[in-house]
Amino acid sequence: MGDLVFVADSHLNAEEQQTDRFARFLLDIGRTADKVILVGDIFDLWIARAGLELPFHRRVVEAVATLAGAGVQVLYVEGNRDYFVAE
Repeated sequence: MGDLVFVADSHLNAEEQQTDRFARFLLDIGRTADKVILVGDIFDLWIARAGLELPFHRRVVEAVATLAGAGVQVLYVEGNRDYFVAE
């Protein structure tokens, strides 16, 4: 049985170094985690609509997709600064 990891309230913004560290963190925990639960407000503000996502959003979303593609179950609970993620 692997790790269960909760991540909440990271409030990432366009700061490239911070976003890159977070994406690497996700990929690193994917080596031992069975399940990762992102408990909202991973970004300072996230409007999850095509054309409104910024490059730093995409980097993190791609890291999450890599986790899921490796068999890690990823769940996201919308925070109060997340919009349209459930759709």
